[in-house]
Amino acid sequence: MNSFAKHTGDTSGMLPRWKGQKGRLEVWYATVSDPDNQIGFWIHHEMVAPLESRAYVHGWIGVFYHDSPPEVERFGRSYPDYFPAEVQDPKAALFSCKEVEFGQGWMRGNTQNITWDLEFQDATNPLFTFPRIAWERELLPAAQIVPAPAGLFTGEVNTAAKRFLFEKALGGVAHIYGHGNALRWVWLHANLNSTDVLEIVSAKSNSFSSLPLMGFVKLRIGNLEWPENTLLSALKFHTKLKFPDFELTGTVGRRRIRVQVHIPLQNAVALSYTDPDGETATCTNSEIADAVIVLEKKYRSWETEANWCLKGTAHAEIGTRP
Repeated sequence: MNSFAKHTGDTSGMLPRWKGQKGRLEVWYATVSDPDNQIGFWIHHEMVAPLESRAYVHGWIGVFYHDSPPEVERFGRSYPDYFPAEVQDPKAALFSCKEVEFGQGWMRGNTQNITWDLEFQDATNPLFTFPRIAWERELLPAAQIVPAPAGLFTGEVNTAAKRFLFEKALGGVAHIYGHGNALRWVWLHANLNSTDVLEIVSAKSNSFSSLPLMGFVKLRIGNLEWPENTLLSALKFHTKLKFPDFELTGTVGRRRIRVQVHIPLQNAVALSYTDPDGETATCTNSEIADAVIVLEKKYRSWETEANWCLKGTAHAEIGTRP
């Protein structure tokens, strides 16, 4: 493509947060489902500023198939030799790493066997999985925002075997900044239709390891966003993890939710993360996961307000140590 469309919503959540400090981690990632092509994909861009060495940038792309194992290729620092790549000036792109770039409304790159050239647009507002003040003032050890929760992706992804063309495939772009990954976590991004979305980050923090997994939940249906304050509500959500599945339930005000997620291991990848302090974590991820979501509202009794069944279009991850 010769021209790139701009993200049409609020772009402030896309902008880099890192200012050169040691011990920081910054991530931009895109996750997309394309039922027409029967695939999903995940493009992960990451900056790591270790406590005792130079910062580096790296990442990976994963292409997920319904009928065969996924393909994943890394870029940036060399694995398993861990040679750091140079951090580049992000004026032209928010993230730049050798042959990979990510900007406001576009992403492109190539690895050994996979290339991509994509535009994305999203006219909806950013989704604050964590409270806006926690993100803007860095009040927590780490936080996440979804600047493009209902992104429409157009372009192409090419593997060694096939070229995939996309026309307004639905997905999202999220942004993480903080001191590192959680001690344990589960994540779900569920596009319920072209504008409505559910985002879940349920995590046990390294800094507050005595607490259970705290469920940061944000559901958007039309003009409704629930719960209003995700931090005050975090301990009201309970997460049960039975790998490779997890379930989240919780009641806030007159509404309650039950979310059941299944990650098909034959269509998933397990990747290692390295924190700025050198500790490692393992994530198991699939961009063609399944999810059943039931939202109820209390009248005289509990009544189903809405429900969704996502088959192969949910984006999910489980993170463990090491």
